[in-house]
Amino acid sequence: MAYKWDSIELGVSSRHNFSTNKGFIEVGLTFPQWGKLRGYATASDDYGERLIDYNYCQTLFGLGITLNNVI
Repeated sequence: MAYKWDSIELGVSSRHNFSTNKGFIEVGLTFPQWGKLRGYATASDDYGERLIDYNYCQTLFGLGITLNNVI
């Protein structure tokens, strides 16, 4: 799912396994910086982002820049 408000874009993705009651949610936000560069912030709470930690819940945060938009 994605939503655009003025020049700020919000994206959300999620999944859920009903048999194990474990899932994933990620929220990303892009915002204008300089010219075509945009800032990007993301947060996720999940099980199984990588195969090695499939059974551990992790909360991750990230910041960066992007050249393209979510929408």
